[in-house]
Amino acid sequence: MLKDAGFPKNLWAEVAATFCYIDNMVPSEHFPDDVPAELWLGKRQDVSHLRPVGCDAWAKLPERHRGGKLARQAVKGKMLGYVGRRGY
Repeated sequence: MLKDAGFPKNLWAEVAATFCYIDNMVPSEHFPDDVPAELWLGKRQDVSHLRPVGCDAWAKLPERHRGGKLARQAVKGKMLGYVGRRGY
């Protein structure tokens, strides 16, 4: 994942944490009919928020750094990992 995304080796811990997060959202070879997160939480998991590591992502700038309605509102980056269910 690290090499495919084009990230430097010093980001291995973040990519490893992302792998664990994704791995718990999909069925495994040992339990093809079960998803670990569903067994743990007892409810069906929504996977619509999952994105490939290294895909383009936009980070919204704080209000104080925007400089008006016509100024830049966000900066482009690469998706490294997840922050809960709402952030990348």
